Amino acid sequence: MLPLLCLNLAEVVWNHGLLKRVGVCHGISGNAYVFLSLYRLTCKMEFVLVPCWMSLLLMMRVAEDLIRWLHQPTYRNQRFKLWLNYFEMYGGKFLDLLSDRKKLCMREDRRQQACIVGLQEFEVLDAQIVKEILERSFYSMWWGLCG
Repeated sequence: MLPLLCLNLAEVVWNHGLLKRVGVCHGISGNAYVFLSLYRLTCKMEFVLVPCWMSLLLMMRVAEDLIRWLHQPTYRNQRFKLWLNYFEMYGGKFLDLLSDRKKLCMREDRRQQACIVGLQEFEVLDAQIVKEILERSFYSMWWGLCG
C-alpha cells in the first residue's frame, strides 16, 4: 500500500512541475526529495535520474541570476567574472566532470586552503554556456555511475 501511495505522490510532483522556490519542503529540493525517497524504497535507478536533473535546473537558475546581476551597471563597472568548474568526490577520489572524469589531486596551500590540482575552469559569459557544460558533465557523471 505504501509503495503505491509513494508512486502516486511522485506522479503528482512530476505532473505539476517544479515550483520556482528553493527549500527543504517546497521547490526543487523538496520535489527531488520525493524521488530520492522512492529510490530508497524501491532501489530503482530511474528515481535517481529525476533529482539529478532537478539539481541541474537549480544550478541553471543560479547561473542565470548571477549573470543577470553581473550585467547590471553596478557590477559591470567592477569587472567581476563568473567561472565554472564541476567535479565530484566519490570513494575518496576527485574526478573532473568537465574533462572526461580525469582524476584530480587535492592539496593544501601555505594558507591551509584546499586546492584541487588540475581542475579545469571556464569563464561564463552567458547562461547557455552553463547549460551546455552542465548537461555534458551530467551525462559524464551519470554514465560513470551506471557504466
